Amino acid sequence: MMNMRRTSGLWWIGAVLVSWMAFSSSVFAQAKPVAVAHIMKVRGKVTITSAAGKTRAARMFRSVSAGETLTVPQGATVDLGFRKVGRLERITKPATVKISAEGCQPATAVEAVKLDDRRRKVFSSSIARVGKFGHRVGSVVTRGSSKQLPMVTPVIQSVVLAEVPSFSWSPAKGAVSYEVIVYSGASSKRRKWSTKTDKTRAAYAGKGRAGALRPGSTYRWEVIATLKDKTVKRILPAEGTGADEKLTFTVAPKALRQESREIQQLAASKNVTFMAMAGLWYMEKRAFDDAIVVNEQLVKIQPDTDLFHAYLSRLYELAGRGTDSKVARKKAETLGYVFETDSKKKKK
Repeated sequence: MMNMRRTSGLWWIGAVLVSWMAFSSSVFAQAKPVAVAHIMKVRGKVTITSAAGKTRAARMFRSVSAGETLTVPQGATVDLGFRKVGRLERITKPATVKISAEGCQPATAVEAVKLDDRRRKVFSSSIARVGKFGHRVGSVVTRGSSKQLPMVTPVIQSVVLAEVPSFSWSPAKGAVSYEVIVYSGASSKRRKWSTKTDKTRAAYAGKGRAGALRPGSTYRWEVIATLKDKTVKRILPAEGTGADEKLTFTVAPKALRQESREIQQLAASKNVTFMAMAGLWYMEKRAFDDAIVVNEQLVKIQPDTDLFHAYLSRLYELAGRGTDSKVARKKAETLGYVFETDSKKKKK
């Protein structure tokens, strides 16, 4: 009887021990690595190896965790942005380095890219933005409608950074002239400004206090075409369009416009890393027209980066440029980019 109780007790202790080990293993196995740096620029076949020995390709804006190893072969280069210290490090020669929150080890394998105080401030804030959105196009650029959008500027529901917005649209069949109307608010029926033109573009020219656009306010606009037979037809938004697809734009608040001046300098720098960060800022702030310009420049400078083409595909879609969107998407996929919708379909 005593032996049975002792055996039973040992069995219970063993069961608890096994359960605890399983629980501990599960907890530690599920602990996610902490991202301490992001790939800001990469050329060549640079790889990242995790602490568990798994290897993945280093791609633009992807995160790198503490304890992981970065391998840079002959002819390859990579820039890394470190979140904690706000530093940019560059590797241009063959090297294998270990990643920490403070930088790459050994430090002799990297070159610290010098940033002036102004750019360091913008860079530090941008690192957090890269961590938030990273390599995921869908999380940066979203839209509410699944329908084909019209090809216009400003892009629908975008933020206009310029003090004076410019409008453009596709020509209507049989049109001889157009009238552009801007209303006093997103839902207002009161005209704030209008102009007539025989071209497919117009710059806002509201004058005085009544015509001034208020920072932070959203406005609705339309385009009416006069046809050859002298009939008039609303072409933007198309007649029968639902209320959720109105043409609207938001004038940037003063603080955002002020911040954009720093970003514009990054966008004009001709430095891929800074330009990419500027493009990401434009997308997050919904300044889609500016984002398109920067990403079009980036694909010319560095055509082998899949992410730039992926961003353009989504931005073109928002801008109603369906054909351009498909071309950019195909190029991104050829370079190895997997869109989120495609990856979800594969899992199913």
